[in-house]
Amino acid sequence: MIAALDAVRMVAAVKKDALALDDIAELNSERAAWAAEFAEDSMEQVNELFTVMAGRLFYVSYVMDELGESDLAEQTTSLMREDMIDGLLCAFRDFAGEHHERGDTVSMHLALKAGQVIAKLQQSFAQDELARIIDPNLAGRASRLLSDYTTTLRGFTPPCEIAVCEIRSLTEALVTGLTVPACSDEDLLSSGDDDEAFTQILLSRIGTRPVLEEVEVVFRADGPMFNALVDRDRLIDLLTYIIEDLVGTMTGRIIIELKNREENITLTLSGDIPEGGVSYEPRTARFLKGLAQRAGGSLVMRGDDRMQKFEITVAAIL
Repeated sequence: MIAALDAVRMVAAVKKDALALDDIAELNSERAAWAAEFAEDSMEQVNELFTVMAGRLFYVSYVMDELGESDLAEQTTSLMREDMIDGLLCAFRDFAGEHHERGDTVSMHLALKAGQVIAKLQQSFAQDELARIIDPNLAGRASRLLSDYTTTLRGFTPPCEIAVCEIRSLTEALVTGLTVPACSDEDLLSSGDDDEAFTQILLSRIGTRPVLEEVEVVFRADGPMFNALVDRDRLIDLLTYIIEDLVGTMTGRIIIELKNREENITLTLSGDIPEGGVSYEPRTARFLKGLAQRAGGSLVMRGDDRMQKFEITVAAIL
């Protein structure tokens, strides 16, 4: 039983909340089809990210076990519910496969199925704890993909924090972070008097491997400053995915070029595929182009069996 005055206040509060939700998109057939494509693209990337994270955690656990730290090894593996993650991703892949085999044009079911799977995936890994052991960008990217899809399914546009950013310093910092180990030998040795700090640095040193440690990066810019309007986190994600794709071709050198073109800034990343290297279709073009849009720009991809090039264009601040 609810008192009349309490009921009036509750209805008023609900009405106020409802009026604030005026930007919710209708989940009609057109939006469901778009959401289903977004879901499949995101799931493919999430699967790759979780595979890398699981592999690194397994290696850390193996090393700790070899060092006689079985309790620490067990704690490390508990940060990801790998069986649950594999089961969820396989279930979605099977569901999507059956959906396409039937030639089903109703994408609503696929979009909703992805929402169910993603809600469970978000509970399957400890992002903060993982970030202390393996590259925090891995867990961060997975978390943002899952969150962006959930936001989309609820009828909203994924949040974008478009702000002024200096592209040159951002790119140089990213390249440095992907080249230099997160923890140096000096960091490890200097923490010898603090068991907890030593253990944390050791775990991070084992679990983090720089993507560019064996790749030369040539950086060219036609000016000292490149201010642009972008979503910083999503631009970093986009650049990281592209660099990983280029490294995956076994290229020994990546060229990064920054140019001012009137009202726009172009950031180009390219790499030659060596003889005997891996020539393959890069990450889904639809996914990368969608991520570029969420970062506040656009992406053009070119390539063949000898070279791959990615050109990002963002709005310049004059």
